[in-house]
Amino acid sequence: MRRPATLATLGTAGLIAAGLVPPATAAVPTDTSALRTAVTLEGVRAHQAALQEIADANGGARASGTSGYDASAAYVQEVLEDAGYSVQQQTFDYEFFVVDSDPVLDPVSPDLPPYMPDTEIGLMEYSGAVTSPHQ
Repeated sequence: MRRPATLATLGTAGLIAAGLVPPATAAVPTDTSALRTAVTLEGVRAHQAALQEIADANGGARASGTSGYDASAAYVQEVLEDAGYSVQQQTFDYEFFVVDSDPVLDPVSPDLPPYMPDTEIGLMEYSGAVTSPHQ
């Protein structure tokens, strides 16, 4: 499944386009006073609260591939568009780890009962990866 990646494309590229940060090839000193004035603790806390509300409404998660991520990306896009930015989403592939089911260890010889997940056996985190297009 290919999914748009909003946040990855909004960082430095958006600031360069807005004239707040020059391209890396420019050897001109950067006046960051406008940016430093525009970013306030109150504004940062408001965005943190909004993103936390999104996480709370989506099972505590905003990770890529979750509904919390989609809602977070939509929030960021809306905020940027309201500020006058033109937002484009891009897709890309990356490896991620997800537990689809409990581990199973069922000895066949001798005839023993299966081991119990999370008490007798456990899953090694990041023991394998699946490459999938996600945001």
